[in-house]
Amino acid sequence: MVLQRYSERMGLYNMKKLLLILGVAIAIVVLSSCEESSGLMINSENFKIELLYSCGWCAGVEQLTLSESAATYAHDYACGEQSDIPETSITISDSVWAQYLNNIDIDSFQSLEIDNCGVCYDWCDYTLKMSDSTFNHSIRFVNTDEITHAKTKILAEELINILNEKSDEFHD
Repeated sequence: MVLQRYSERMGLYNMKKLLLILGVAIAIVVLSSCEESSGLMINSENFKIELLYSCGWCAGVEQLTLSESAATYAHDYACGEQSDIPETSITISDSVWAQYLNNIDIDSFQSLEIDNCGVCYDWCDYTLKMSDSTFNHSIRFVNTDEITHAKTKILAEELINILNEKSDEFHD
């Protein structure tokens, strides 16, 4: 009789122990499968992408600015006889804008810490900025090969192509 009670208690004890171990294992799996993210979402109404291109002494800055409501190109000469090109509207289709938004990973972009100063050595560099009402981040690079995040690199290359096209239009 004593032996029977002892075995029943041990069985109950082992069952509780097994359930506890199983519960802890499930909790570990669930918690470890959650992706760590800052959870930043793009507010498309206030979201803005800017690409600036600047070169050494007296070259000025070319700027491409894109938002949901407008896209512009401008060239501000730092000095010299050339006249500035005022902010000029350009056309970016809604589908292209939507494609840009869908391919942007804000967390990955914000994790990029690129600040290479080509201008500091009479070279040229690009500054890619993204901002909305909740965040503002920029990277500065000489060549897109410096960008380690694939989607950001593709976006930068596309924006550089647009900037070059607009620059060629105004400087021919």
